[in-house]
Amino acid sequence: GGGGGDGSRGGPYGGSGGAGYGSESNDPSSLDSDGLWLARTGTNFPMARPPPPHVFPLGAGTEEVEHFNPPEPLLTRREGVLANVLIHDAERMANPQNVLNCVVYDSIEPPPPASTAAGNGGDERGEGAANGSSTPSGGAGGAGSPEDSGEDSGVGNPAAFVRPPAAAAGAAGEQREHVDLPPYYTPTGPEDTTLVFESRFESGNLRRAIQVYEHEYDLILRPDINTRGHTQWFYFAIRNARRGVRYKLNIINLVKPDSLYQQGMRPLMYSAREAAASGASWRRAGDSICYYQNAIKRKGASCYYTLTMTVECPHDDDTVYLAHCYPYTFTDLQRYLQTVCNDPRNANRCRRRVLCTTLAGNPVDLLTITSFGGDPE
Repeated sequence: GGGGGDGSRGGPYGGSGGAGYGSESNDPSSLDSDGLWLARTGTNFPMARPPPPHVFPLGAGTEEVEHFNPPEPLLTRREGVLANVLIHDAERMANPQNVLNCVVYDSIEPPPPASTAAGNGGDERGEGAANGSSTPSGGAGGAGSPEDSGEDSGVGNPAAFVRPPAAAAGAAGEQREHVDLPPYYTPTGPEDTTLVFESRFESGNLRRAIQVYEHEYDLILRPDINTRGHTQWFYFAIRNARRGVRYKLNIINLVKPDSLYQQGMRPLMYSAREAAASGASWRRAGDSICYYQNAIKRKGASCYYTLTMTVECPHDDDTVYLAHCYPYTFTDLQRYLQTVCNDPRNANRCRRRVLCTTLAGNPVDLLTITSFGGDPE
């Protein structure tokens, strides 16, 4: 059953038949203004709140879900795409003096002082970390080194996973509803075409971005917590893109020897402007997509793999999100469960309470769906 919880308190469990939560979950500071649990990272990584407000496809979460979206077409790869990518990498190695190799984003480290443009004449962004590394897809040991991404994340690395004590969670900023994080890089003016990356939001996992050429960037993902460097999915945002400009993005620290990107899969793109104007949601985008092994050595293993793609943003002055698959965050789940449990038709058939908490301190919901004694049917 639903236990003997406080149905008058409000929040995720108020009025839905009881909740077996402990003192930590009873803390009103754990809830946002909509009565949803605030997602906790369980780490000392900064995270902005609230999470990005994505529009879901029409019919998602309803019985119409099987009919709203036709099968997604695969990308037909052009002949010679991989060969062209490898030639481009070889030219990059042969001409290191043409490589900018400047850190333009880091989700953990603070930006260097007086961070200014590199791609359009000035070169003062994160250059101290680069030191001339010109190996294709980032190199080893320079600005594009995946070793800084946190491989062996949470395994033998106590600093990678730090759960704040329950009493100190609010002081650490984990419980605040709105946390504003300034961008790592701010364009110097309209002529500055440098992309502004962001991933310090719920489920975002881009660790670092390095500008290689004016419209090409190496990207390093942050491995999943408590894994030995597992990377596969990605989710991040870009701003300051120009409509009609082709941007080449290289994710350089993937570990799987094979990928569906070799079979025609494409990443997902979400335009905030299109969503606001027409309710458009995620769509497949990108071309010149290749997945191949690069020359960057892993610790005690073979080399990393690179996913390279070319994307065009549909608008100027837009925030565009890119993802491996449709993001579904802890907040999305909380919002869905709140909708289900607040539906009067479900009041006598659905009880929700906290079963336990995750290592990060997020509540794990237990739903009991049955015909309770008060149900006239």
